[in-house]
Amino acid sequence: MARLLSPEDIGIIAMVLAVTGLGDLVRDFGLSMAAVQAKTISDAERTNLFWANVAISLALFAALLVLAPHLAVVFSDVRLTQVLWLCSSVILFNGACAQFKADLNRNLRFGILGLVEAGSQAIGLCLGILVAYLTGSYMALVVMLLATAISELAMAASFASWRPGAPDLKVSITRFAKFGAGLAGTQLLAYLAKRGDNVVLGYGWGAAAVGLYDRAYSLVMAPVTQILVPLTRVAVPLLGQLRDDDDLLLASLKKVQLCTAICASSAYGLIGGTAGTVIPWLLGESWTDTSIIVQAMVFGGVFRTFAQVPYWIFIVKGRTGSQFLFHLFAQPFIISAIIIGAIWGGFGIALSLSVSYLLVWLAQMAWVQKVTGVKVGEITLCGFICFIVFFIPMYIIPVAVIRVFGDGFFAISIASEILYFILAATFWPASRSVLGEVVAVAFKRNKQGKEQA
Repeated sequence: MARLLSPEDIGIIAMVLAVTGLGDLVRDFGLSMAAVQAKTISDAERTNLFWANVAISLALFAALLVLAPHLAVVFSDVRLTQVLWLCSSVILFNGACAQFKADLNRNLRFGILGLVEAGSQAIGLCLGILVAYLTGSYMALVVMLLATAISELAMAASFASWRPGAPDLKVSITRFAKFGAGLAGTQLLAYLAKRGDNVVLGYGWGAAAVGLYDRAYSLVMAPVTQILVPLTRVAVPLLGQLRDDDDLLLASLKKVQLCTAICASSAYGLIGGTAGTVIPWLLGESWTDTSIIVQAMVFGGVFRTFAQVPYWIFIVKGRTGSQFLFHLFAQPFIISAIIIGAIWGGFGIALSLSVSYLLVWLAQMAWVQKVTGVKVGEITLCGFICFIVFFIPMYIIPVAVIRVFGDGFFAISIASEILYFILAATFWPASRSVLGEVVAVAFKRNKQGKEQA
């Protein structure tokens, strides 16, 4: 898509998504995760949760219709009005879809849930590419977003085991709202910190700068989403069964965190080290400046991945209020870093975010141990070891090889990274153990699948 559209086109949509994404977060109000983690939930409660999401979505949709022209004035771009009107309708479809996806998640139908999300994204991407090829306009991204949301709702509703009826005012959803309020507040603050960068950059530097930065953000944070979103769906209901046994919970967290930290550190090291060569080749020469932003941003991506562990602990222990309290202090710190970094453009924001994510992760680990009693010292140390053993060498190796021998030795740099990863994963006992378990489980499931076939 980046080869068919300009950085300015993508920047326009990125600024719009910074606004509509906030609305999409508010419309959920933490109710979908509340439904997933609840010990029991009736069909009447599901129905009321569905209509609550729909009602919030309608209110937000109406608000964005009114605010769109004013936001276009703030960003000095009249094109944003029409785009905001169209993209705000995505909130309606996502609001209606929330409880269907929560039902699939709660029933551990992860394969179906993955199919729904991947299938809808594939449909949206194909239509978006077609429109981009025919028109070369940023409206291709609008089509992609709408097609993805509509197809996801249709697929999730068809696979869910439950159908909403009329709302029942006699059935209370207060317990879900209490849980969701703390989680929603945390997510809201986190979102402002994560996507406030596009707003600040768009206001100060314009759509083209946002486009370059947003593409870097997508390349770096896509691994976070692809790894942690499905992992969280699996981890929360399973770890929730261990909420009353801190020893078993901690043992499980150590294994999951170690595996995640190894994969994230290696992936981000590879992305950062090869960005200068891969991005111009992959996206085109007009996106060359994106590689510098990526190289600064990958450091923060590692520590943002590490921060998923305290997030799980807060949810499993039912301490979303404590999590929200932490973010009341942490997220303004990140937003301040964004504002300071914006003085130097997208690169400055990326670098300041990386430093702030490291400091926030350390503070969050200390806070979660204090309020839940779960001893996370070993998990924190493990994160640093993975960063040193995997991220730093995987980042440096391709940079060194290409700088000394030139781009013609790119394949050799990749082969060197693979060899280093194998050696590091083999000779570090902890990584050898946990990765061995992962491989064993994968072979076992593959064997069971063949026997069933």
